[in-house]
Amino acid sequence: MNGPKPLDEYRRNLLLSVDEFAAKLDVTIRTLYRIREGRDVHLPTMRKITEALGVPPGEIKEFAAQLTRMDTKSKEATGGE
Repeated sequence: MNGPKPLDEYRRNLLLSVDEFAAKLDVTIRTLYRIREGRDVHLPTMRKITEALGVPPGEIKEFAAQLTRMDTKSKEATGGE
């Protein structure tokens, strides 16, 4: 079983459902699932997410890299599915 994803951690800490979290981030639920599957995150989408979560500008690169690393590990664990 894979560890929690950063976005799932944020969602749980905010006590939001997936629907509520997607609305807060101004993205679709499908986009959230694509990110969890390890798909690339477009820059405008990453900007929306980091702004909605209040990620400080100096930490955006690290946040994005962590999201990518965790999702890449998830892909490797599932054979790229």
